Amino acid sequence: MDIRNLSCEGATVINAVDYLEAKNKLDKEAYESMPYKFESCTYNDPKANRQIVFSCLDCENIGLCYSCSIACGHSTHKLLDINYKKHFTCDCGTVKDKSVDKCNLYSLDIKENDEDNRYGKNFVGKYCFCGNKNSSENNNMVQCQLGNVCNEDWYHIDCLQLKANNVTESEFDDFICNLCFEEYNDMFGQIFKKYKDHKWFIKINIDTNKEAILLKEGYGAVLQEILSLEKKVNLKSDICKFLGVLVYKDLIDPYPYYEPPEDTFESIIKVDDENYLTEDKQYTKRESEVLFEGLKNKDINFAKFDTLKTTLKDFLTDFALRKDIVKKEDIDLFFSRLKKNSSIKRSYSELDNSEVDSEMNEEEELE
Repeated sequence: MDIRNLSCEGATVINAVDYLEAKNKLDKEAYESMPYKFESCTYNDPKANRQIVFSCLDCENIGLCYSCSIACGHSTHKLLDINYKKHFTCDCGTVKDKSVDKCNLYSLDIKENDEDNRYGKNFVGKYCFCGNKNSSENNNMVQCQLGNVCNEDWYHIDCLQLKANNVTESEFDDFICNLCFEEYNDMFGQIFKKYKDHKWFIKINIDTNKEAILLKEGYGAVLQEILSLEKKVNLKSDICKFLGVLVYKDLIDPYPYYEPPEDTFESIIKVDDENYLTEDKQYTKRESEVLFEGLKNKDINFAKFDTLKTTLKDFLTDFALRKDIVKKEDIDLFFSRLKKNSSIKRSYSELDNSEVDSEMNEEEELE
C-alpha cells in the first residue's frame, strides 16, 4: 500500500486505490482465517454436541468455543486449537474460570461450569501413544472415533504401524484406539463372534499388547444392521445396550460436526465478466478502469475515506444503468464535492460541462 509522508490537517494522506486494494486483500485474508461469525457462545447450545474446542495454555483446564476464543478475555492468551470434542461445554466466564469474570457473548451473569467436561492430554498440546506434539513434520493424524477413555485423542498415522499390519490408509475411514478398545473388549468380542460375517473392522496390533480397530467405510450402516438383528432376538441383550445406547452416537449415528454460522465476504472491488452492470449493481470492468484513472493522482484524506466508500457506488450507478461513459470531468466533480462535504449523489443528467467547469474553477479559487 502506498502510504505517503504527507499530511492534510494533521491526517495521513494515502492513495485511495492502493488503500482500497490493500483493505480488500486484508479483509479476504481475515475471512479465510476466521470464516465463521463469533457472535454467541455455545454454552447450553443443544446443537453443539460436537464442536471445535480451543484450549487456553495460560490457564489450567479451560476450554473455549470458537466464538469465545476470538471475542472474550482469553483471546489475548495462548490458545491451542484441539479440534472437535464431543459433549464439551465452553468454560469461558464460568465459575471455575479464574481469568475471565464474564463471558462477553453470554447474556446471563453466571455461567456454571460443566462438571462432566473432560480434559485429556490434547489440552496441554500432547497427542498419540508417543505423547509428542502434532508437529508440521508429522501432522497426518486420525482421531479416535469412540474416545470414551482416551478423550478423543489424535494419533499419528505413522504410529499405527499400518505397514507392519499389512494395511494401507485407503482401507479404513476411522479408528478406535487401544485404550477404548480395551475398555469394551468383552462387548466387541461378543459382536465379532456372533456377527463374524459382517465385515466392518480391521484389528491391528500396535507394539506389544496393544490392539486397536480400524473402521472400514460404511461401518456405521453395518453396525446399525447388527443392532436391528439383535433387537429382533433380545431387546435387552448386552449387545443392544452397547450399540443402541452406549456407543450409538459415536459409531452408528455420530453427532454432526457443529459449525458456527458462516460469515460472508464481499469484495470491495467487483468486476463482472461481460463488462456491464449486473443485477446486483456491481462495478463493471470499464468503471473500475475509469475510476482508477480518476483516483490515481488524487490523494484522499483518510478520515474522509468512509464517505468515499459509501457515496461512490451511488454516484456511478446512474451512469452504469444507462451504459453511459464516466468522463474525467465527472470524476473531477465527484472529488470536488467530496472535499467540500457536499452532496455526492447526483444523477448523470445533472452533470454538464458548464457545471463541472464552474465547480472546478470555484475549487481552484478556494485553493
